Amino acid sequence: MSHLGRSTCRRAAALTAAMLALPVSAAVAGEAPSPQRAPHVFAMPITPERVVVAIDAGSRDDLTTAVVQDDTGRVVGRTTLTASGKGLVPLSVATNTRQRVRVTIGNAVEPPAPEVSRVVVATTETAYLRTSSWRVVNKRTPLAPDEAPSKVEKVQGVPLDERAAVALRQLLERAKGEKVELYPSTGLRSYGWQQGLYDSYVRRDGRAAADTYSARPGFSEHQTGLTFDAKSRSGGCDLQECFGTTPAGAFLREQAGSAGFVVRYTEQNTKVTGYQPEPWHLRYVGQWLSGYLEDSGKGSLEDAFAMPPAPSYDR
Repeated sequence: MSHLGRSTCRRAAALTAAMLALPVSAAVAGEAPSPQRAPHVFAMPITPERVVVAIDAGSRDDLTTAVVQDDTGRVVGRTTLTASGKGLVPLSVATNTRQRVRVTIGNAVEPPAPEVSRVVVATTETAYLRTSSWRVVNKRTPLAPDEAPSKVEKVQGVPLDERAAVALRQLLERAKGEKVELYPSTGLRSYGWQQGLYDSYVRRDGRAAADTYSARPGFSEHQTGLTFDAKSRSGGCDLQECFGTTPAGAFLREQAGSAGFVVRYTEQNTKVTGYQPEPWHLRYVGQWLSGYLEDSGKGSLEDAFAMPPAPSYDR
């Protein structure tokens, strides 16, 4: 564990915050891995006590395995890379601290031959966590009531974190080109807004039922500004499970990943997330991670980050 002086810490915080404010694909210098590009390694905080180290080896046949070690040389994680050369290694890091780790990428020999070695900083410091596009929000990992995106833009009147806004404009342009009628209905919601919405559902259906389709205040992805709910201008199945069978739902299922979005709540991951399928609920994670999820076949952020299922609240 290392501690920086005040002025150095401020400069480092500004630099890292700027990096994390970019789409993940931009943070690793390019949208698509290339066999000729040098391997890249970076770390992203996902909860107050958890970081994931991301490895992108660029589809090199001789780089198939990654091992992560702490400053003492102890192995703290390892992964086998996907066919496209990507891998994730989750790490436990104490709240509001930072830790240097060394990542060695090589072949499948145990340990891998040190073809590539990188040192990265894994941090759970609050300033970085709050800007992480990979932040996991589920029924076990809430947000603070005051958390909100630092930069907000509106897309067709719907407020979003600026990174999600840029990606959504690209997605809508692509939908227009394919003559798919699609628009965002809800984006950023404050803690207070979610409180009022959730309470109205509890009054109508009871708490147990409401918990299957609405997040409690502080537990909603909408509070990050990285999520939007989609509707189709043709109407019909808006905000219903049958939305997935419409042209708009099919388009999102097939094309959202290319803009850095994922359908967060699916029928397949209901037991992990605790929510009914919502084919209209899109979460921005950046093109790097959406590509990894597709390559690896992981069905949820929890699966990708080796987190336990969160089908219910602790209280």
